[in-house]
Amino acid sequence: MRRPGNLSAISMARMAAKTKTEEAERCAKRQVFKAIDDAYRKGDLDALLEALGIPPTSRTACILRN
Repeated sequence: MRRPGNLSAISMARMAAKTKTEEAERCAKRQVFKAIDDAYRKGDLDALLEALGIPPTSRTACILRN
């Protein structure tokens, strides 16, 4: 029987996997943010729209609406 606060090897492995997943998600979000920020600072509208995930086919409509 496990004592409270004493993690088993399985629990530690699960925690490590969860931490790794969270770190990967954080890294991916940072890369997206950096791409958006860089494109905005450069004034590159095409790169900005791409970083925001707006497909090329709807970019013209997006620009014309505003």
